[in-house]
Amino acid sequence: MKTIFRLTLSLALALWSSMTTASEADKLHPAVAAALTWEMPSHECGDEPKLFANNKATNDEQGLNLTVTDVDHYTQKRHARKVKRWEKCVDKHKKQLKKSFETLKNSAQHGLTQDQAATILDKMKLIQWALIARDAVPRDPEAAPS
Repeated sequence: MKTIFRLTLSLALALWSSMTTASEADKLHPAVAAALTWEMPSHECGDEPKLFANNKATNDEQGLNLTVTDVDHYTQKRHARKVKRWEKCVDKHKKQLKKSFETLKNSAQHGLTQDQAATILDKMKLIQWALIARDAVPRDPEAAPS
C-alpha cells in the first residue's frame, strides 16, 4: 500500500512539475511577443514622382536617334523638389525599418524556439528587401519580375 501511495505521489509530483514548466514555456518575453506580432508598416510616401514630358525622337546629321524633351525649367525644378521630398519620406521610413530590424534581432537574446526564430528571420528578411528597394517596398529578389 505504501509503495502504491509513494508511486502515485511521485507520479503526481512529476506531472505537476512538467505542467509548471509547460506553463512557463507558454509565457513569452514581451520583446519576443512583440517580435512575433510585428508587421511591415506601409509608408505614406506614395509612388516615385514621374516627370511627364512630351518626348520627340529626332535624327541628327549622322542618322542617330535623339530624344528631345519639351519640359521647361520651372517644371524640371518642381519635379526635382517632388523627388527630393519623396526621397526624404522614403529615407525616414527606412530609418524606422532599421530600428525595427534591430528590435527583432535583439529579441533573440530572450530565448526562442525554432519556429519562433524562423518567423522572426522571415520578418527580418522582409525588412532587408525593403531596405534594398528604392521605394522601400519589399520585393523578393529571387521572384520573377512582375
